[in-house]
Amino acid sequence: MIYDELMQNLKVIIGNNSFSDDIKKIFKTSEMLFQNNEAMFKLEPKFTKLLKGIGFIKDTEGNACILIGQKYIDTYSKNSSLHHTMLIHEMKHLFDYNIFKDKFINCTSKERHWYEFEARNIEVEFINNYLIGKYKLTKLENLVIDSYEKDNLDYFTILFHRISKNIYSIFRNIEIEYNENKFTEENIVKEIIDNSLYWINEYPNSKDNFSRYYNYIKIKSLRNCIEDICLINNENKIINFTKLFDKYGYYISDIYYKLYEIIDDYEKNRSGFMINLDDFLENEYTK
Repeated sequence: MIYDELMQNLKVIIGNNSFSDDIKKIFKTSEMLFQNNEAMFKLEPKFTKLLKGIGFIKDTEGNACILIGQKYIDTYSKNSSLHHTMLIHEMKHLFDYNIFKDKFINCTSKERHWYEFEARNIEVEFINNYLIGKYKLTKLENLVIDSYEKDNLDYFTILFHRISKNIYSIFRNIEIEYNENKFTEENIVKEIIDNSLYWINEYPNSKDNFSRYYNYIKIKSLRNCIEDICLINNENKIINFTKLFDKYGYYISDIYYKLYEIIDDYEKNRSGFMINLDDFLENEYTK
């Protein structure tokens, strides 16, 4: 069966070497879960493209599943670096699910993004330690390596996830600093205003469709992070928005309006570029 072939070929690639303890643990754990029928592969007819042709879920029957589309199967060969890279990415999700169980499945959208970022880091580790020099890499794998080295995967996540890892990193650090009492609420508001104004002012300067898309993703990521810190109640300390509204309300309200105005304009009038971008990445970056 194709699923046995997937596992066997990946096992040969990883072997018994000690290039990466993380990769070995992820593979060994996944292998054990499949052997014990605690995880399974499933064909997913809805996956019609290669780049979005594999994924991880907990199905309605409670099974941990790696879903695989027909195009992934049809284009698979033991010499295809991309198929192995995509598989190790989903095995990282299976590995995390095995540790966190339903906390992984029921995580917030912000937490989900960080699971994706970590899985991309595992891809980089896998490519660097097991594929480079042995396989012909696709444009996607070269891009993820290049982006990891140059901007900590920010460019890559903007292209493939439609979020900005660097924006999320900025606000994650803000939350950490605040919860360690190293950052005040006034500091948070200043960061919000400074970052927002920078990208709001960048958007009108967009000279082409891609730069407009790039700035839109920065702004949408920024809006989402601001809402996480300011508006979503949780058990952690968050900014007391009401307390600071008299002092900063005018600036924050104006910024929110401008952020939403840009997002709405892009999604109503220019979102066709994203569809074309998906097709371009599918056709060009799988080679």
